[in-house]
Amino acid sequence: MLDWERFELISFDCYGTLVDWEAGILATLQPTLSRHGCTVSDQEALELYAQAESVVEDEGWATYRSVLTRTMEAIANELDLSLDDDERDGFVRSLPEWAPFKDTVPALESLAQRYRLAVIANVDDDLFAQTAPRLEVPFEFIVTAEQVQAYKPSSSVFTAAQARFGLAEGRWLHVAQSRYHDIAPAGALGIDTVHLDRHAGHWTNDATPATSAEPNLTLGSMRELAQLAG
Repeated sequence: MLDWERFELISFDCYGTLVDWEAGILATLQPTLSRHGCTVSDQEALELYAQAESVVEDEGWATYRSVLTRTMEAIANELDLSLDDDERDGFVRSLPEWAPFKDTVPALESLAQRYRLAVIANVDDDLFAQTAPRLEVPFEFIVTAEQVQAYKPSSSVFTAAQARFGLAEGRWLHVAQSRYHDIAPAGALGIDTVHLDRHAGHWTNDATPATSAEPNLTLGSMRELAQLAG
């Protein structure tokens, strides 16, 4: 069990944990595929996205804006589709509209009364700046892939965050949906973690590489987190 009294700061992954990235991706990807006469299930569409994005990010540092465009291009290539410029940039244009999960803002408002809050996100600064107003609660620290020039699960992202936070050991808790991108690298550095299982009871991303990493705690919602931590 976690000793909530010792935590001073809670950091969060953003897209997939606070923001419903799957709904945002599907709202762009499925209409694009449909226009080209391509029909896939939502699970298949998300697996295509996860596989393509992982390959693109492994090719070396690029802005997330570029990653999103190249991910759409990779999906189109996989399905033998020819996209126009607007379609290739579809994810970039839609990301600012991706909405938080319904439990996100109330939980953040509650947690902000007791803890310092931070975001550690695989995104560009300007793209997160367009998401931030939807989260409604200000974060003391915002650590992005653009600032670090690396994407999670690179340990350098968490090492950079650690340096920014300047906290004594055991005073920082990281919360995220992805075991692969967040729980594994954070845990390897001795950071306490909570796995927020947004997939409980429904789709799980089989395209995300498997990991044996275990969090300190698994919860099913931000509401549950706020109740325990409060």
